[in-house]
Amino acid sequence: MTFRPEPPATQQLPARRSLTVVAALGLLLFALWGIGTPLLGTDTLTATNQLTTSSPYQEAGLDTGSTVVPETRAPHVAARRHPLESQPVTPGLLADTLTSELPETILFKQSLFNGHGTGWDPYGAGGSALGAVPNNALYSPLTATYYMLPTWLAPAYERLLEIIVSAGACYLFLRRLKLSRPSAVTGGLVFASSAFMIVWLGFPQTRTASFIPALFWTLERFLQERRLRDAALISVPVACMLLGGFPSVTGFTLLTAAAYVGVRLLAEHPRELRRLLLSGLGAVVGVVAGFALAMFQLIGFLDFFSTWLIRGRAQDSSSHLDPASLLTSFSPWLFGTVNSSKPPGFILPPNLIEAMSYAGAGAVVLAFVAIALPRRARALLPRASGIFFALATGAWLELIYLGGPPLGLAQKLPVLSTLFAQNYIGRARSILGFLVAVLAAVGFDLLLRRRAELPALPGPRWWRFLHRAHAWPIALGLAILAAGALLLRLAGHRVEEAGQGLVTSNFNQQLLIGAALLAAAVCCAAVLLLLGNTRVPRRTPAPAPRTALPSQRQASPC
Repeated sequence: MTFRPEPPATQQLPARRSLTVVAALGLLLFALWGIGTPLLGTDTLTATNQLTTSSPYQEAGLDTGSTVVPETRAPHVAARRHPLESQPVTPGLLADTLTSELPETILFKQSLFNGHGTGWDPYGAGGSALGAVPNNALYSPLTATYYMLPTWLAPAYERLLEIIVSAGACYLFLRRLKLSRPSAVTGGLVFASSAFMIVWLGFPQTRTASFIPALFWTLERFLQERRLRDAALISVPVACMLLGGFPSVTGFTLLTAAAYVGVRLLAEHPRELRRLLLSGLGAVVGVVAGFALAMFQLIGFLDFFSTWLIRGRAQDSSSHLDPASLLTSFSPWLFGTVNSSKPPGFILPPNLIEAMSYAGAGAVVLAFVAIALPRRARALLPRASGIFFALATGAWLELIYLGGPPLGLAQKLPVLSTLFAQNYIGRARSILGFLVAVLAAVGFDLLLRRRAELPALPGPRWWRFLHRAHAWPIALGLAILAAGALLLRLAGHRVEEAGQGLVTSNFNQQLLIGAALLAAAVCCAAVLLLLGNTRVPRRTPAPAPRTALPSQRQASPC
């Protein structure tokens, strides 16, 4: 007779199925409602309203932000009513999408429909590389919507495809970390809605960053399974990121992924040198294979890069984001917006697209929970993964928002100098958003699990005492409160420097809204934590009938 083990506690909580449905509906609502009517074709998810500020549309009397631009007058950008309706985009922030990204995509698309591709754009600045380089992400899988749909409709579905890929791959990775389904879906939603994935509308940046979770999923799958086909699978997200046309995001991601693989291997096989080296070699081979898949574009890019005049791109230890911009992680409009109908404008340098750090009040609180409960996280996650995500998040926060000697050192090291000395560190918000999403998912999962579900971890007496006294969460909370007070003081100086009463009133109003959302998230987390600490009465299994148990003297029927 076959004996079934008692189902784990996670299967005895039907509420988690409801949470999974709620989280999935939230993700669906974010995707469909967030993109909105451009999916129906009544608007276009582009900033084509900016065309009406220039000739010949301005002379024609077209109203910026609301008037339909006839296709006969704008054959290269089939513009319709502005996608944000009453929220016209500030001129300049998305100008590159109109002067470069969309026209070159349309040119390449037309050449494909004529039966041949083109590696050269003869129109702009005396001619420039087009399909021969990945700058415009023309061969990215996410650009396929432009070749399948009308140009004015394609951006909306390209955006939808980004959400599907980023959130779906994040779900797969978090499930590999053995998190529950509602936590995995929540993590995907946090990453897909993070600032970097939102503000770079129409640029190749998000087409590159969408594959960050997929890279970590394939790496973790290979570390767990150690099969050749899993090593080959690593090449797919690597190639997709390289074809995405934004090398700094790919470089920051590969650097973080390399550290992740190293930490995981050292934790899993500390004394098995042969297995450690073979596993590390397999991961390296998968990454190299990804470069090989994208080599048809990389060869042209390397040739183009060797003759490219780079001016004004050099970085130093002071080239980092203003620390005050961290407050936008839970209050996005604290320092203004890009909506000219709802001033004030964004006051922090360099601009909103580069400085926005939004993650969400709930995500910030959940990430704090994950870091504040290291013992529970260690029992839940694969070896060393929890401590890695916490430390990696702290390291990127320091580099992005504080800079200083660590950033200066990274800009001078032989291998890292190419990545850090020529690329603005603010672009690393892409990988930071993924790390925060993972921590938020871990924190949510810890709140959902009861204490009885987590295995006990041995430790020294002093560690057990600190754990029972809640010393680490209290110390961490006090440190975050102190850092928050310093950031608020710095933000106050930035508002005073702006010297506008409207800026001050907006700051106070948005800060109050953000604080209320944080307080609500803290209350929800506290309730879940208290529910998780309550004991669950365990059912005593009924004794099996005597006939089902074989006698010790009786031979096995097999």
